[in-house]
Amino acid sequence: MAFSYHLLLLFFVSIIFYGSVDADEIFVNGDIKTMVDVDSNYNIHLESRNFPISYHFKFIFSIPELNVLDEQFTEFKDIDWQKNFTKTGSYQFNIQVYLYPFNNYIYGWKIAETAVTLEIKDNLNDLISIHAKQNVSSLTTDFVFEINKTVSFSPNIDPQSILVRFADQIKYEWSVEGPDVNKTKFMQKTFDFVFNSSNEYSISLQTSVSFQKNFAGTTSLAIQIKNPITNVSISGNNFVENGSLLHLNITCDGSPKFLLCHDFSSTKSNDSCFNSGKVSSKCDYQIIHYFPQNGTKYVNIGISNDVSLVYRNVKITIYKIGPKPSFAFVIIPLISLLLIIVIVVVGITHFIRQRRRMNATIEVATIENFAIYNDVDLGNDEQPLIGEKTFCRRVKDSFIETLCPK
Repeated sequence: MAFSYHLLLLFFVSIIFYGSVDADEIFVNGDIKTMVDVDSNYNIHLESRNFPISYHFKFIFSIPELNVLDEQFTEFKDIDWQKNFTKTGSYQFNIQVYLYPFNNYIYGWKIAETAVTLEIKDNLNDLISIHAKQNVSSLTTDFVFEINKTVSFSPNIDPQSILVRFADQIKYEWSVEGPDVNKTKFMQKTFDFVFNSSNEYSISLQTSVSFQKNFAGTTSLAIQIKNPITNVSISGNNFVENGSLLHLNITCDGSPKFLLCHDFSSTKSNDSCFNSGKVSSKCDYQIIHYFPQNGTKYVNIGISNDVSLVYRNVKITIYKIGPKPSFAFVIIPLISLLLIIVIVVVGITHFIRQRRRMNATIEVATIENFAIYNDVDLGNDEQPLIGEKTFCRRVKDSFIETLCPK
């Protein structure tokens, strides 16, 4: 009777489990990347979403390639497991969990399983990498850094490595090699360095640690030092007649490659346009554009390389010229102006001539016809008298005497 009751309860619980939407999960933490001939530790956590009340569990650990098979019973959802591996390589670590709803381990079924890849090594080569960083104001990608700025180097320990537990026991030896740099060594965990030449350099790190036995390793990193973008020059016609094309030419200095782009807006903008940019080995960029309407526009230009980013804004004015005046519209006012000048000159000449006559100290008179001679030879009877001269003759004589005085 009790046996039938247990079977019925087991059947009922099985229906609940397999009808559940969320399956139970197993999480593995610990020395996923470990060393040979040392004690490796693991913590296994069962995330049970279907059985909130306490049950009995059986955890099964297996690594078929290493002939490892171990079973542990517990009432808890967390369990620690330790193993010393004697062979290097990469192996699949399988974990299964069985649920037992009663106080014995007779009636149970599998509720979760998982597998992780264990890496067992005899050196530190792949467990520590080099982390390089420049100050946050610099734009750096793929271990490319700006010249004349400090680069900070530090070890990066794999978070799944057994070395996390022994990080304070690791010894470090750094070396820097490259043009204009002697092989410089640093016996410390981290160091800073300033590169003064645009070249490629090699950073190497030797590490060693001792726990249960001695281990050592070497890793290296190649970095590039580049020049930032400088001397940005923009030339062209920023005043554009309606119907003509805008021509701008942008040049700059710096280390290639360059990413250049531009867009147009009614206000200054430094929004990124690099999604539609052009990659070039030379910083030489041309912008040609037609504006259909008069007004003011801004050309927003972006230039970047591996270590710097520059924005420039150019104000463009588009204007329209009215119709050109006809020939008569130009020549008639010009002729009129010349006539006015001639009349003024003649009038001034006549005025000066009259002033001279009035200021004369000697007056010559003739009895005949009671006329006054105009500075003429008294013996010349053919000289016309002033009273007999016409207005035009007097103007002519005044002009001649003013220009060519005796």
